[in-house]
Amino acid sequence: MLPRTVGLVVLVLGASITGAITLADQGATPGDGTGDGLAPASAANGSTAGSEAALGLTTSDSTESFRAYVSRAQRVSGAGHGGPVERRRPVRTTATPVETAATDVSLDAGASAEGGDGAAGGSASPRVGTTTVQVTGVDEPDVVKTVGDRFYVQRAPRRGDGGTSVVAATPPADATVTAVLNRSGRMLVGDGRVVMLPDRQRVRRPVEPRPEPRPDPVGGTVSAIGAAADAVLSDGDDEASAAPARTLTGYDVSDPDAPAATWEREVKGRIVSARLADGRVLLVVANDLPARGESCQVQPLGDVSVPCTEVRHPDRPVAADVSYSVLSLSATDGAVRERTTFLGSRDATVHVSPDAVYATYTTTERRAALRTDYLLDSEVLPADVRERLRTVRGYDLSPAAEREEVEATVRGWLGTLAPAERERAAERLREGWQSYLRDNRRDATTTHIVRFPVDDLDATATGSVPGEVLNQFSFDVHEGHLRVATTVGERLPRVQSANDAYVLDAATLERTGAVTGMSPGQRVYGVRFDGDRGYVVTFRQVDPLHVLDLSNPSSPTEEGAVKLPGYSSYLHPLGEDRVLGIGEEGGRVKAVVFDVSDPAEPRVETSRLLDARWSAVSRTHHAFTHDPRHDVAFLPTPAGGYVLSTDDLATERRVAVDDPRRARYVGDHLFVFGAGRAVVLNETDWSRTTTVDLTGAPGTA
Repeated sequence: MLPRTVGLVVLVLGASITGAITLADQGATPGDGTGDGLAPASAANGSTAGSEAALGLTTSDSTESFRAYVSRAQRVSGAGHGGPVERRRPVRTTATPVETAATDVSLDAGASAEGGDGAAGGSASPRVGTTTVQVTGVDEPDVVKTVGDRFYVQRAPRRGDGGTSVVAATPPADATVTAVLNRSGRMLVGDGRVVMLPDRQRVRRPVEPRPEPRPDPVGGTVSAIGAAADAVLSDGDDEASAAPARTLTGYDVSDPDAPAATWEREVKGRIVSARLADGRVLLVVANDLPARGESCQVQPLGDVSVPCTEVRHPDRPVAADVSYSVLSLSATDGAVRERTTFLGSRDATVHVSPDAVYATYTTTERRAALRTDYLLDSEVLPADVRERLRTVRGYDLSPAAEREEVEATVRGWLGTLAPAERERAAERLREGWQSYLRDNRRDATTTHIVRFPVDDLDATATGSVPGEVLNQFSFDVHEGHLRVATTVGERLPRVQSANDAYVLDAATLERTGAVTGMSPGQRVYGVRFDGDRGYVVTFRQVDPLHVLDLSNPSSPTEEGAVKLPGYSSYLHPLGEDRVLGIGEEGGRVKAVVFDVSDPAEPRVETSRLLDARWSAVSRTHHAFTHDPRHDVAFLPTPAGGYVLSTDDLATERRVAVDDPRRARYVGDHLFVFGAGRAVVLNETDWSRTTTVDLTGAPGTA
């Protein structure tokens, strides 16, 4: 019978380990808060530790070789006793901090519409607010869009009022519906076009859905890192249960009151990301891999088929269970200008800058390989046992078979020891295993990055950073450098996580520097990059805001941090060294203003808990509006739409409207959009100016 200690050691070494080990870039001292983390780990005794480099992309020369690669990749991604580490129970979290404020649209004759050229609603009109987006000049889909002095507003499909209302917003006192489209969906705007995405599309989250925010007050972890790639199709609005319309439609809005559909494209996959810039619609579409017996091609759009031999994939088998097609379409006629397709994992995150699309995927090392790496370097095992393990490592075995061989080898050696010696060896193996996991936590999961220039979508560079990203706002491009915030070690059992920020050359994706070791035992909840500064919010029981100096890409530093109860997941610069945070404390929505004028000593200027348990801002930055002229911010909640002063967080007005969703300013008026109507407020005294029935026929007020 197997001695109890032998079985215990085998069990410990065979426990589920969450994450992936790609031991490429160890060397930063965990928890030191600074350092570039670029020294490669040494790999002795045949271990694969330190041998992983950034993955390149290649193609298969035949259908058979592509299917063989996919088969190997799916073996790598398989779960189970020898598979990737288990995901920890998710705790409810929030989604995205805002990257830039919503921009004004000056509506003099010939002025541009939201995100690009559009129609002017008159010879002279006041400023009009637009969608809060991450990158200025790169439009994002939303349910309310600005076209000149018109608002295109998606109705509430679950309430039987599907469609899109066109609202003439000037003068605000006479605002009225001027047209109704019989289609609805989130919209992009630019170049005199409105591009409507498929309506009611159910999104298959890359990892797992994010419920409403409710972080564990006792210190539980959040493992939905990299869950929704962005908030294109799910942002806290009602999710329809009807069958999805699968059409991407372009409208000519040169006459905003008479939009004309000019092109349609059938969408065959799942839209992960959509942007519009410089007349290009940039789509990232995910497709499941073809099953055995199915045609070996990927079809992101109805008339776009990509042969398997054109699908790019990592140059060695890694976990891959979905294909991503990056497509550039003309906003004018819907023609596909450029396209490329690559394999990746479902937890993809996409960031779009004016020059390039940065797509990511995460790789994980199987537990069998991780365990073997540890044992190959363990001084507890005698040389002949390690030599046997090296031989096993050299075999072309499945992960399950390798695990069995390794466990049999260790079990056999432990069984030869006397009881007292066996106990000592078992204890040393257990302690060594935990130390190994702790020392290699920065390699437990790797985020791989692929750069696609928008001009040709050719994958010109690949790179990687340790850890997992939160969402699209974990990335930012500034003056030729890509900044990335990650959490490392989150999936490893009984190992403290930590949080890092990496700086890479934006063109080559070569790492230039890093800040590592922020808030051990916590994870990233919010990120905001602003010029030469970075703000990273981490959380477990308290919410530290970390202030980073990124002015030197080769030597970024953490300047200071401030702790406070609860957490902030949405960060918005207010100018003059002030940052607004929106999050939660004790089950209530929390707003806080940080004074970061002294980055070494950031402080809480003021904070406030609202009488609301949740806000749509927790799922999408699109729900947030900042009006700098009147120093107010809008937050939709089930308790009404809050208009807060950004000076002292006092409530200027709580708007009673059914299901508040968005707000847009027009001159000195604020439009607050609900499910069926819009309330128009005078921002000089916060009185109600008028109400617009969004469900009515054209001409109804």
